[in-house]
Amino acid sequence: MKKLFLSTTLLILTTLAMHASDSTTVRRTVYFDTDISQLTDAARTDLDQLAASLRDAGEYSIYIYGAADVDGGEKYNQQLSERRAQTVRDYLLGHQLKARECASRGLGKQGDQSTKAESRRVDIEIRMTRYASVSELTDALSAGSEQYFTIDASRAQEVRCKDGTKIRIPAGAFRGADGKPITGSVRISVREALNMADFLTQDLSAVSDGRLLESRGMVQVTATADGRPVVLGQPVQVALPAMDARSDMKLFYGQRDSTNAMNWKVSDQPFEKPDPTVSLTLDRATLKRAEIQNRFYPDQPKFADVKAPVEPTLQRAPQTVKKPDDRPMYRATTAEKLFHPKKVAAQNKKLYDEAMKKYNDYLARKEAYDQQKQAMAEAQIRYAEQQKAFLSEGLERLTTAREYLRRLYCYHASGEINAKLKELEVLPVTNKTNFAIVTVEHLNAPQNQKEIIRQILGDTYYHYFGFDIEGTVMRQLHSEGEMRRGENFSLVGYNTIYDSIYQAHHIYDTLRSMQAQLIRRCADMGILTKTNIDNYVASVNQLGWINCDRFVPSPASQTADISVSEAGEARVFMVFRDMNSFLPLSRKGTVYKTATRIPKGRQVSIVSIRLDHGKPQIAVARINTSRKDPVSLTYRTCTLDEMRAQFASVNG
Repeated sequence: MKKLFLSTTLLILTTLAMHASDSTTVRRTVYFDTDISQLTDAARTDLDQLAASLRDAGEYSIYIYGAADVDGGEKYNQQLSERRAQTVRDYLLGHQLKARECASRGLGKQGDQSTKAESRRVDIEIRMTRYASVSELTDALSAGSEQYFTIDASRAQEVRCKDGTKIRIPAGAFRGADGKPITGSVRISVREALNMADFLTQDLSAVSDGRLLESRGMVQVTATADGRPVVLGQPVQVALPAMDARSDMKLFYGQRDSTNAMNWKVSDQPFEKPDPTVSLTLDRATLKRAEIQNRFYPDQPKFADVKAPVEPTLQRAPQTVKKPDDRPMYRATTAEKLFHPKKVAAQNKKLYDEAMKKYNDYLARKEAYDQQKQAMAEAQIRYAEQQKAFLSEGLERLTTAREYLRRLYCYHASGEINAKLKELEVLPVTNKTNFAIVTVEHLNAPQNQKEIIRQILGDTYYHYFGFDIEGTVMRQLHSEGEMRRGENFSLVGYNTIYDSIYQAHHIYDTLRSMQAQLIRRCADMGILTKTNIDNYVASVNQLGWINCDRFVPSPASQTADISVSEAGEARVFMVFRDMNSFLPLSRKGTVYKTATRIPKGRQVSIVSIRLDHGKPQIAVARINTSRKDPVSLTYRTCTLDEMRAQFASVNG
């Protein structure tokens, strides 16, 4: 059995890695016995130390390469090297590491006859991501948020973005730098920021010349032709998804200043508020074409109840006991040594026998503990797989519940609309055409949706999630290191998981989205008299960032200032918990202060992100804006995915 070794210790390598500005690679080697793919005791100890050192390592990926010596056939050695790599991967994943990726592969035969001992190994390569500045960190957070569309500029088109934004572009809307119309292909780039996670991830603000705003959504639209920027020659219409129907929302245009902070300039143009009613042109021919598919009461899906996996536990290690030697243990007096040597010998033997019994008991307990430890490691691997399967089935049930509620709503809505049409004598009583959405009353989801979800989930999942479905499942997946792109969660991709959780948790919003699609379908047929349902709509005459906002009223006598103790470079935000408002804090020496006057007596979250030797850290503190003393923050190292998840919950 070969002891693991390194030219320098992992601690030293990790310390060096912390001072790198981009990516630093740390390598570790594990050795195996001949023809064996099971870990040795020394290998387990070293991997335990490695896993412990990665718990506060920030962003990293793990790549594992197995190898075998030259003895044996090529196919056998390839399989042996793969098993060794897989053994190390499974053991590391059993520690719930938060790697972005953990991949393994076998390299087959390595070395020659003189290096056989060194060839029976697995090499572990840990690539740690380190950021040189907070600006680089914020760029990484927002990476991938852009959406791209290619259109024909010579004809009118509508661009529909993934989160619901719609951009209606008339023919000939774009101009080049020379002022001439663009007639060929134009590439449209769009960034949507419709919730607090988007706002913070993209380093935005809700401030206009020092005044606090309440936002209903932000979007950035830019365009290029043949790789060169173009401008608008005539307005385009932008429609942002609406969660309410406010009439005081205005159009703002955004510009970043010299410090890259976003400031919004109000325009004279208000957003058109969402209209909660839909009227119909009573055209019998078009009504007959506007039918939907779900005419029958859906059967409720049934699932058998399951038991949540039970996490394995490990007994406490026994206290070390030394093996006794042959030296006398009984402290005899001089008289006893001279006149009672047999008594002294008997006492020494008694004490020695008792010490040996304790030592043998310790050996037995240690052997049992070592067996428990091995069983624990194997059980942890099984538990991780069981937990992954358990959560995946829970997500499947949530998706099923959402689809069932959608079908149930279609059934009820079509029946109510048919009854209304018959009452208006638009359709004969015998006509069975189904169709969608007449007034706002039909936009309400079934009242018993929570009970329906409970029945479909079953008691185990319902109580396990506590009906905080999004928060509970996201936290659980994060804590197990499963919410990662790549091999660490191979059943289903990150985006698919998040979309399933999000849509299942927000059943009502999902139904409204489905209903909006039906409204558009009716509008395309000429049935509806209004087409701006469930959107804030405005005509935009310049490209870049736009914002659907309103000013937050704040009397001068009821405003406050907040300061946060933070001497280093950071991004510090204040997020209001009762409205969609937030603002960045500006650095003033060893504190960050609000440059905007804010309302007193409001509940807010202070969110700060920074770097610790290149590793991302986040701190969140909940305070009241009446506070006068500086806020002290407690940071924790996290991954980018954990940071985004924290952003999503700060104003909840």
